[in-house]
Amino acid sequence: MRGADKQQLAAQDKRRTLPGKLTTGFALVTGLAAVLCTTGCGNQYRPVVSAISPVGPAGQPTKYAVAISNPSGTPALATITAYSIATVTTPTTENVATFTAVNSFNAGEVVTLSGFGTSTFWNGQSVTVISTGLSSTQFEAVVTFNPVAATTEAGLATLPGTLLDGLLTIVDVSGDTILSTPSLQGLTLPAPTTTGTTTVAPTPTFINPTTFTLNSSGSEGFFLNSLGVFEDFGLSNPTGLRTQDIVQNTLAANAVPYSVQTYSLASTGTTIFVPTPTSSSVSELSLASGVSLLQNLSVAPNPVYVVGTDSAQRVYAISQGNGVSNGTAASIENSPISIGQTIPVGVNPIYGVMTTDGNRAFILNHGNAANTAAALGTSSVSVINVPSNGLDTAVSTIAIPDIAIAGGTTVPAHPVWADLDTINSEFVVLNQGDGVHPGTLSIISIPLCNVNTPVTNPNCLSANPVDAVGFGTIVGTIPVGVNPTMVSVLVDGSRAYVANSGILPGVNSAYPNGIEGSVSVVNLLNNSVTTIPATSLPANTVNTETTPSEVYGHPNTVSATTGNPTGKVYVTSSDNKYMTIIETDTDSVDTHISLQGLGVRVIVTAK
Repeated sequence: MRGADKQQLAAQDKRRTLPGKLTTGFALVTGLAAVLCTTGCGNQYRPVVSAISPVGPAGQPTKYAVAISNPSGTPALATITAYSIATVTTPTTENVATFTAVNSFNAGEVVTLSGFGTSTFWNGQSVTVISTGLSSTQFEAVVTFNPVAATTEAGLATLPGTLLDGLLTIVDVSGDTILSTPSLQGLTLPAPTTTGTTTVAPTPTFINPTTFTLNSSGSEGFFLNSLGVFEDFGLSNPTGLRTQDIVQNTLAANAVPYSVQTYSLASTGTTIFVPTPTSSSVSELSLASGVSLLQNLSVAPNPVYVVGTDSAQRVYAISQGNGVSNGTAASIENSPISIGQTIPVGVNPIYGVMTTDGNRAFILNHGNAANTAAALGTSSVSVINVPSNGLDTAVSTIAIPDIAIAGGTTVPAHPVWADLDTINSEFVVLNQGDGVHPGTLSIISIPLCNVNTPVTNPNCLSANPVDAVGFGTIVGTIPVGVNPTMVSVLVDGSRAYVANSGILPGVNSAYPNGIEGSVSVVNLLNNSVTTIPATSLPANTVNTETTPSEVYGHPNTVSATTGNPTGKVYVTSSDNKYMTIIETDTDSVDTHISLQGLGVRVIVTAK
């Protein structure tokens, strides 16, 4: 046996002898739809073949971190209901425009105008607010346009840096430089309404991106927004990607999609799946000639996710049902795409992963959503034998232990996310708990029989291998931070990085000031854990150098690439415009990059 193999087995044996560590608390399930999306991490790291006489070091594979963000609020925005332009000089070289708007602008500030449907000459203009005529209900600016009588029309005035559209930010992993920032579909502005002599300002409707994924090669991205519009973009030329390159496609009428996944199935090519709970269906979209809706597949009530991997025989749409009784996993067969078997799983299934060889699918059952005695013992993982298209005969369910907190109380584990550790034949399950105490990370062994199994074993079939010794065993339970939402494992299996959201101020009355988040770094070789703190105070996150050693905001998503020591980890936060970058050689913050809006999701194009 090779030394490396002995070392690996020793580490695994050590892990199996460790008692499961119970934490002192758990985490509340909030905003899961915002993070329910596939990792989309593409191909494995591939070495580059250098020329015989290279000049300098060999180049590295091109990888990008792709992040989407939402508008960061409207404090620097005024909704205009009317305007006029009056002559102040003759001939007309400078006139004064008066804008009716509830605003807090100061004299000397430069505002940008947009959103005018008829008087489009205003759109894109930057004007300087003057002191004359400035009040809480209007502002004035010197302009060069001809006089215009009082006109009732809606528009927007914004200070620099106010994000009105969702934004896509593409970062070069090798240098952490921003390559492009195309806008996503932003907001709609209804016309002002008039009652008698009173004109009421319209309320802008922000069309925020809600969920996002990449295809396995990292060459194309897909996201959904709050109006149910599906949009896609290519990454073949990330530097030149522009807003007009983002293609919008409409799903079925009145669709309220929950998430989006994409897989290249064994015989049907790349297919996009969009679960829609309101219609108990999964939309199938094709990329054959542009994105097009092919059909809506009927499944059990409240589908939330499609579990699969590239080249799989089939994938599975998981449905929560009523959230109290057992949910289901409906197999989606390929060639042609259709619904096959419906398999019972645990209570309230919420997420899942499939092994890269397509032999096993693991469905995370969140359990009863309440943090009550009735929810104890309902958290689990259902194991599906994909070739057999049914629950695994040897280990059909893996029970996830409840979590002990101070005072001898236990709360439900409430698993929410998982990732594969293919190097060690394991996968990790992130348990959110009750949302106000620390959660846990369960490390589960999932070996299958393989070519090293003696040929005398008639059950070791390459087309449908049986579970090996230790399959389904929880070999470690590691405490993490409060309200964990996502975990990402390095491709070398050495580390797992957990985004702990903490609690936002004003969300939980018991914690009016909130609880700061963090990133837990779990060493998968010895089950140790370290913590990188986060800070959300505005004074601490003014720019990239304000608090350089901490994560900014309350973390909500995380995506890791490469292995130790050359890997990087990208972290977004739902309440901060900066994305934090962690280097794996020191497991410390390297820098922060502005996304201009609040973080929704980050994914790297390749592991």
